[in-house]
Amino acid sequence: LDEKLLRKWPHLKTAIAIVRDRQVKGKIGTYTTSYYVCTNEMTEEEALRIVRLHWGIENKLHWILDVTLKEDQSAVHDRIAAKNLASLRRMTLNLLRITPLLEKKKEAPMTAKMMKSVFDINFRESVILNLARG
Repeated sequence: LDEKLLRKWPHLKTAIAIVRDRQVKGKIGTYTTSYYVCTNEMTEEEALRIVRLHWGIENKLHWILDVTLKEDQSAVHDRIAAKNLASLRRMTLNLLRITPLLEKKKEAPMTAKMMKSVFDINFRESVILNLARG
């Protein structure tokens, strides 16, 4: 590891650089490099597995935000308003995640929870009260 990095982050054990090549419909690709730092020592295989796991979680979150809450269709152009709405969407998603459907034992799809919160005031209150109970 570089001396400059170690002075800035004395507990750093691993630095990772991942280069991605993205091609859309066979056109010339673009390269992006992402950097990761870690306080644990790890092999290249472990680092790659952890980075893939992280991006799998990120992609799943963004997919749910887009499909369930139509985030990509938002026409808000003001940056502050867009950030506020994004925070509200994530808060809503997290509240729905931790609130079970009252009559079902197993986990229900997010869309079912959203529809129930629209049409059932008791369920909607249980979602909101989860926030109040903190």
